[in-house]
Amino acid sequence: MKSVGMEDPILHLGATCGDILKVPLNKLEKRCDFLVAGPPCPPWSSQGVCHSLNDARAEVFLKILEWVYYLAHFGGLIGVVLENVPGITKNHGSKESVMDMFMRVLNKHIPEFAWRVDTLDITGYMCPQTRVRVFLRGLRRVFAMEVPAPLPPFGRRTLREVLGKKCEHIKRSDLSNNFQKNLSAFERKICASFARGKFVTDDVCIFHLDRAEGKVFAQSVSLNVAPTLTTRNQYLFVACVEGITKNKPDAEREYFRYLTNAERLMLQGFPPALANDLTWNDAFRGAGNAFPVAGLIAVMHPMLSAVSNPVEPGIRLATWPPDRFIQKTALKGFPEFQRALRQKLKSIPTTGKVIDVNLGIYFRIAIHGFCLLGNYGWGRWGCARRGGGKSGVNQA
Repeated sequence: MKSVGMEDPILHLGATCGDILKVPLNKLEKRCDFLVAGPPCPPWSSQGVCHSLNDARAEVFLKILEWVYYLAHFGGLIGVVLENVPGITKNHGSKESVMDMFMRVLNKHIPEFAWRVDTLDITGYMCPQTRVRVFLRGLRRVFAMEVPAPLPPFGRRTLREVLGKKCEHIKRSDLSNNFQKNLSAFERKICASFARGKFVTDDVCIFHLDRAEGKVFAQSVSLNVAPTLTTRNQYLFVACVEGITKNKPDAEREYFRYLTNAERLMLQGFPPALANDLTWNDAFRGAGNAFPVAGLIAVMHPMLSAVSNPVEPGIRLATWPPDRFIQKTALKGFPEFQRALRQKLKSIPTTGKVIDVNLGIYFRIAIHGFCLLGNYGWGRWGCARRGGGKSGVNQA
């Protein structure tokens, strides 16, 4: 890093030094221009139990927000990018979402920053993977009065562009009996979808080979895109529709193998050669936990552009931060900030329903007119239509 004019980073790794819950605020590295993090998502993930702030792992997100408060007042912090799953933006019944609460608290306690939340689907950013992510971003107002919007989608890649061409096929006989049964069940599903016209011969499928029929996790097939990578879906199997529907021998099929770590890293936007520098487990877990590089580019590029042209005169990165931004009295408000992050979610205000009398009259006239149509031979259709509507609601 010295070759590009940067100091070598000080890494805090391991069970002790790497545990951010145990790091005192006054031990944080300063100065810090940008804080970029992806706190654990299981508290809000659809694949988890969704205990939200009652999940112990949510404490990491709260701790990072405490870092934001501290660094904004003592470390010259300029910008913040925090990534998580869409579930963090969902309301809890009549209560606000956790993200709404974060935004409310941040706007009140760190008004020096503008704040914004965006949701990105990275399939539009050159990553053929089903991965939708939410980004909470903050930017100091002396650089920009508002956080700029992310870059728009800049292109798509096909799954075939990511998959290796010379990866060795597996032998069906080497699979466990349960996995062989699961594979046969997936092949039947793919053949059925092909017969209904949902799949075509050129399609590439990826599915979880460790998922059996009739269990908690359904046997779903991802078509021409990888499912969301995690640190648990080790048994993602790659297959081609043509080989399955034409019942080709396994060795003659285009794909008949597991997804490799090099491919996982590519699906996240990293060079595949990175897998050679890591152990198998580190590469697998790293790919499952990683920020998609293209998504980070999409949210960071506009922020860095804004920082290069500050809105407030006299602000220069070369002399940042000015003394007036090191607020030694700011920690007086820190306990209140901590309490605000841990308070119960607020109820969403409800508005009373206003009934337009004229609208009610028009509605009764319309119903009356509909019933009259029955006298002219439309009665059966009307009854069936109304009954079908109820059925549709029940099915939904």
